Amino acid sequence: MVEGSFTTTKAVLLIAVIWALSLTTTLTAIYVALNFAQGGVDDLSITTNKIVDGAIATTKLSDGSVISAKILDGTITGVDISDGSVIAAKIADGAVVTEKISDDAVTSLKLAANAIPFMFANGSDMITKTTKTYENITDLSVTMTIERKCTLLIALSVQCAISNLDYSVVWRVFVNTDQVGSLWLQPPGNASKWSSVSHTFCQPNVNPGEYTVYAQWYVSGSTAWVSSRVLSVIALPTG
Repeated sequence: MVEGSFTTTKAVLLIAVIWALSLTTTLTAIYVALNFAQGGVDDLSITTNKIVDGAIATTKLSDGSVISAKILDGTITGVDISDGSVIAAKIADGAVVTEKISDDAVTSLKLAANAIPFMFANGSDMITKTTKTYENITDLSVTMTIERKCTLLIALSVQCAISNLDYSVVWRVFVNTDQVGSLWLQPPGNASKWSSVSHTFCQPNVNPGEYTVYAQWYVSGSTAWVSSRVLSVIALPTG
């Protein structure tokens, strides 16, 4: 036989070795697959130090697969959240409560314009009154819409005078048809001595809706005047 030739015996032996290796590999793969399917991954067998940085991308996570119960307290901090990733639609109603907001976290710059409803009305032309009846004070009326239960703070301030100090002026404020309060505020001088008088009224437990707030005055006698005046209304949410 020529040196270097490949005999039939050697060929058969090589085929047998290849077949045996192939069979062993196949059986091993089947064994591992069956055991993995039955028992899955042992608890705690995959730890964070076995996962390469960046190995788990968002495209590899099924929708809803990461829930709050799977996230350890304190593992996600502000620096881990991308700008704009948390939007209002992702926050459940009532999820953000007072206890979850850090002290001083909400500043005036974080409040949208008119987040706390506020309106005012004012006038400056002189008006005169001599009758012993209540009348609306010209220009001092505002209409506002309340979207949450609130307390109304109503501040009335007027510059006024009366011709005879033996008589007085009474002021009162209404919210729709409900009288919030009334009080006697006597100008301290005669017609040559103008003075400013003011008072803040409070109306609690105001339900959502549209409200008109206005001021009235009454003179017990002689003549009274009002010039500069303002009515301010603040709706402080309470519910």
